[in-house]
Amino acid sequence: MKRRSVSLWIISGLLVGLTSVGGCFKGEQGPMGPPGLLTPGTVKGTVRLWKDYYYLEEEAGGVEISLGGLPECKDTTDTDGMYSLEDVPAGVYTVVAQKEDCGTMKRYNFSVGGDTSYFSPDLCRVAQPPLNVAARQDTIEIGSELIPAIEISWVPADTTLWNRYWIYYSTEISFEDATFVGQVVTSNPSGIFIYSLSAGEYYFGICADNGLYYVNETSGDFVFPTVSDLVRTAESILVTGTGGQEKKAKMLIPPLAQR
Repeated sequence: MKRRSVSLWIISGLLVGLTSVGGCFKGEQGPMGPPGLLTPGTVKGTVRLWKDYYYLEEEAGGVEISLGGLPECKDTTDTDGMYSLEDVPAGVYTVVAQKEDCGTMKRYNFSVGGDTSYFSPDLCRVAQPPLNVAARQDTIEIGSELIPAIEISWVPADTTLWNRYWIYYSTEISFEDATFVGQVVTSNPSGIFIYSLSAGEYYFGICADNGLYYVNETSGDFVFPTVSDLVRTAESILVTGTGGQEKKAKMLIPPLAQR
């Protein structure tokens, strides 16, 4: 699948005559802030660190908070997830929260100056790709009618964690042009059924994720920073029926170990 890179966006300019003592950017000038905001400000907040889709970590330390364009202006959260950036030159920034093995969260167009600005993001570990993704032809009963379907099954990489799984199909092994079908949250080996597919040859794939996202305000895209690599079926499945012609593929979720 195509993935887009995320670029930082910072409104830059020159702030004349501002010298911060003991601050993040000592003696240097920062970008212009909104009209009337010329004095330094403080950025603080509390980060929540998630173990998986449902459960928080006991501690939220070690998350680095930084401002794009001010490499010296950063802090690391304590065990309670708290941080503080003081004497930040007034301006508009991209604020970033990141930790090794966790997804990076960002807030664009973040104004600082004259007072305290708050940024309290949620972070979660990067999801592990599912294991043993397989597909086979089957039938399902809807109402009193038996309908041809494809059963997709997988095993979570860690069955102690709850993840959200994204299900896709594609007519190409490269998955350059993939179609999203649906998603399910589970921590156990699971399976779903896809039906109403048009006749053709298909590959199926699954990504793991935890549901956190931010909006890239430059492109307008939703960014899911903890989504795993896509794992596809080793073999394609040939769908010969015509019942799915000109219909959107549907997904049936049998009873799973869901919350």
